[in-house]
Parts: sequence; structure tokens; C-alpha cells
Amino acid sequence: ESLAWLAGHWTRAGQGATLEELWLPANAGIMLGVNRSVTADGKRAFEQLQIEERADGVYYLAAPGGGTATEFKLVVSEPRRAVFENAAHDFPQRIEYQRANDSLTARVSGMVDGKAAALSWTWRLQQRLRAPYLAPEQ
Repeated sequence: ESLAWLAGHWTRAGQGATLEELWLPANAGIMLGVNRSVTADGKRAFEQLQIEERADGVYYLAAPGGGTATEFKLVVSEPRRAVFENAAHDFPQRIEYQRANDSLTARVSGMVDGKAAALSWTWRLQQRLRAPYLAPEQ
């Protein structure tokens, strides 16, 4: 619930590619997301994402191409900023999201062949998504 600021349809277009990330609002301790990128020449990639609350903390799960998910534990939670880590993963070991107004930046970082490496993406909010309103039964 403290990550409600992440919910929305985020997009970025440029340099011959369209990148999207979509996060559904939290419900019953879970947020579901998907990341999709498509290049002008038709190359495409996707990643299934989720953030779930467990007894021992909050976890970010990423499954590139719908494969086996890798887990990252939430280690920093601030207003409009979240950091997840998994020191045992090859790359990345750290995933950070930060929101500023209608922009969302994701940064992945870690070590590759003994050297620090990082990538980042910034999307613009296209549509806010909120948990559905359920009217009380009559």
C-alpha cells in the first residue's frame, strides 16, 4: 500500500522504440506489473513483474520473458522512492524506482565482471490507475 504511487500506465517513446511499464494498484498485499519494449524494426521484449507483501517483508519479483522470477527484497521505502536488493543475483543486484510528478524512473545496478554497471529508464504517466471502488451491498 505504501507503493501506491507506482500504480499507473507509464510510457516512453524515442530512438525508434516504445517502452511501457504498467502497474496495477495494490490489492490484498500484491501489485502486478508488466514491462514491454518494442523497437521500430519489430524486436520486442517483456517482463512480468509483481510486488508482494510477505511475513518477512516486501518483495519485487521480475520474470523476464515470462521465465523464472528473481526476487528482490525491499530495503528502502520512502515517499515516491523504493529500493529492492538481491546481492546473490548476477545482474542487477539492485532495482530502484523513483517518482517525480508525472515521471517514473527505474534504475538497475550492480556488478558485472567485477565492474559497477547501471541502466536507467524514465517514463511519463499516461494514465493513473486506482483500486476499483466497491459499493457496499444493499
